[in-house]
Amino acid sequence: MNINAAIALHQSGRIAEAKTAYETVLAQTPADANAWHRLGIVHLQLGKPLDALSCIEKALAIDPDRAEAHFDLATVLAMLNRRDEA
Repeated sequence: MNINAAIALHQSGRIAEAKTAYETVLAQTPADANAWHRLGIVHLQLGKPLDALSCIEKALAIDPDRAEAHFDLATVLAMLNRRDEA
């Protein structure tokens, strides 16, 4: 499994399969900020904001310049009523 295949699953709405695919990518390449970020989005779509927060924070630890991850981090923090941090 590669990141492009995982993204294709995600974009086609196959959320559960995309989650597994991103996890497979991360098992092979744990420093893939893109996969961590996208896994965070999947968790958000599955209604798991704490898991989403963890993944997005990992993505930003790897790539702090990832603008879209900062936006999504703020979104998750606001959902968790942590607006001051957002």
